[in-house]
Amino acid sequence: PTRTLSGGCMDTEHSGKVRPMRSALPFFVGAIFGMRDSFVIFVLILNQTHDFYFMPKVSVIVPIYNVEQYLARCLDSILSQSFADIEVVCVDDGSPDDSISIAEDYARRDSRIRIIRQENKGLGGARNTGIDNATGQYVAFIDSDDYISEDYFGNLCEAAAKYDADIVTATLVKRCKTHIKYLVKNDTERVVDDKNERFRVCACPPDFHVTNKIFRTEMLRRNGMRFPEHTYFEDVVFMAKALIAANRL
Repeated sequence: PTRTLSGGCMDTEHSGKVRPMRSALPFFVGAIFGMRDSFVIFVLILNQTHDFYFMPKVSVIVPIYNVEQYLARCLDSILSQSFADIEVVCVDDGSPDDSISIAEDYARRDSRIRIIRQENKGLGGARNTGIDNATGQYVAFIDSDDYISEDYFGNLCEAAAKYDADIVTATLVKRCKTHIKYLVKNDTERVVDDKNERFRVCACPPDFHVTNKIFRTEMLRRNGMRFPEHTYFEDVVFMAKALIAANRL
């Protein structure tokens, strides 16, 4: 899987690949109603109201702050995933530009998007709000000036299910005008149980990227994992704790 970052000369990309996974809910609902028409009406109502019964595989948390130049590309890459079982939690962190209008326009067109507005708490605080509101089995953090390849969540979710992993990591690419640099390169599928090896595989240190991974939501909540707020390098403590707490990478 590949993720791409952007901003100035930065432009990073994630990638991944898998067949879409169907939820057991349609069969369960169909058994209750016993009629295909009733089932279709029921699902349409749920999708329009963002009901509580829709439990996506991945909650994609997108903090928003001064990114009107990049946000559309970010959301396009998320919504065009071959793996559609996702929700997108956009957290407007008190952005003073027109980013929120862009997010609202996308939300009107795709019911998988939810928008949460808050006073500025920094990137860490926006991610924490996303975790608090996530309903998916896994959480992903995609910065709003980044974008991902169309098979990103498909590949990561396939690996998560195959190995029952708490964390799955992907390749992270930085694109500049004249060259491409691999910040993290994961081109081989393998399971990492050794905790010291996990840090090496994820290039921690020097970097503690959370934006090229998915994390099991239950693991984050069980261990009370939060990002520091109103500070820089908020990924470091969070990523270190996650790599130690995970059952496997």
